[in-house]
Amino acid sequence: MEAASKLKPCFLMDGTGTVTPANASGMKDGAAAVVLMKSETGNCGLTPLAQIGSWAQADVEPSVMGIGPAPAIKQAAAKAGWSLEDVDVFEISEAFAALSVAIAKELGLNPEKVNTEGGATALGHPLGASGCPILVTLLHTLEHKGGHRGVAALREGGNYLPLHKKCKTRQPVAL
Repeated sequence: MEAASKLKPCFLMDGTGTVTPANASGMKDGAAAVVLMKSETGNCGLTPLAQIGSWAQADVEPSVMGIGPAPAIKQAAAKAGWSLEDVDVFEISEAFAALSVAIAKELGLNPEKVNTEGGATALGHPLGASGCPILVTLLHTLEHKGGHRGVAALREGGNYLPLHKKCKTRQPVAL
């Protein structure tokens, strides 16, 4: 922490800047893919990892764009019939560490359920492929921690997906 506190701000050089390499996600080249299918198509021999419970998008004023996932998460949870307390893990993509803190505060989330693997600040922010790493991190975290419900959220132009992890017995999930 001492070394991180000595890093110089990247943008405002007049002493008021707060974004440093220690609290911003690294930009990385990215490529990723996931397979999505309707339940009606059958499983084609594949074992589903999760089921999408709902999704939402929300617009916010540009001056507060970093908080954009908060209203979308509220909307998606309401559509799924969930309370935010029902969610085991929130994986929220952020360009700057303070954004996930602000979103958690805005939603009244338990910070121990948010970006438990470090979020994009720790894992990187792959250009053009942010959604897949967020989703896959969420799925692995749910499995590792024994959770069943998670929210994957992207800021600015992304979708916000609450996922209900499939039961080990592969029973249908009703939301």
